[in-house]
Parts: sequence; C-alpha cells; structure tokens
Amino acid sequence: MKLLMLGGTRFLGRALVDDALARGWEVTVLHRGLTGAPPPTAEVLFADRTDQRAMVEALGDRRWDFVVDTWSGSPRVVGENARVLHGHVDRYAYISSGSVYQWGLHVDEGSPVVAASATSDDNSDYASAKRGAELAVLDPSRTRCSRGQG
Repeated sequence: MKLLMLGGTRFLGRALVDDALARGWEVTVLHRGLTGAPPPTAEVLFADRTDQRAMVEALGDRRWDFVVDTWSGSPRVVGENARVLHGHVDRYAYISSGSVYQWGLHVDEGSPVVAASATSDDNSDYASAKRGAELAVLDPSRTRCSRGQG
C-alpha cells in the first residue's frame, strides 16, 4: 500500500504515518518542513499546501493508493489540494471531526451540521473549517474527485 500523508509530522497525522509504517506500507509525507520531522523511513516531499504550484512540482508524476488529509485550515485550500491530487491518488481520505455537528444536537451521522462553505478562506472557527473542508472534498464540480476516485 502506498500512502501520501499531507502533513504527517505532528498530532493525528504523525500517528497515522507511524501506524502505516508499522504495517509495512510505503509512506510519503508532504509537508512544509517547518514543524516536526517525519520518521526517517518515510519519503519526504516539501511544499506549502497553500501554494498549488509548489504542490504540483512536489508531486511530479508520482502516484499513491490513497492520500490522507487532516488539515483544519481553509476549506478552499483543501478543495484545491484535492483537485491537484486528481490523477495522483486512487482514494482521498479527509479526516474530519465530530465538531462539525451542531452543539447539543448530535445523535448520529444524520444529525444537523454547522453552517459552512467549501470556498471559505476563513479557518477561525474550527467546526466550520472542518465542515467546509468536507464539502470541498466531496464536491466533484470543483475538485474533480469523488468517493472512491482520485
């Protein structure tokens, strides 16, 4: 299995990278190189996810089985990353949060979610940023990605 991890040097991303390596997977970590360091056995690519040209250059013509993204920043950038990764990955996994559900109303996955925009640049509200990123990844008209496809 070939995994591309966006970020992957801290928090949940690092735990996912460590687990994938323990399973014997080939892991590539794409990050800015500013915080944390990936394990020495992971391939490392450097790019700022907010710079789409840098993302394209770092990816080159490489391909992976799937990508995992945990970012809670701008939903617009998450959508742009999904678009850039089209053709490079077979599956796109965005790790969201239970915070996307309206406070006090969460019962199951059908519960009401917070208001959010897939094109927002505002990441000051964690719940809205995560929900907006979910929408950005799932919108094939902007990302050219759909469930089960890169």
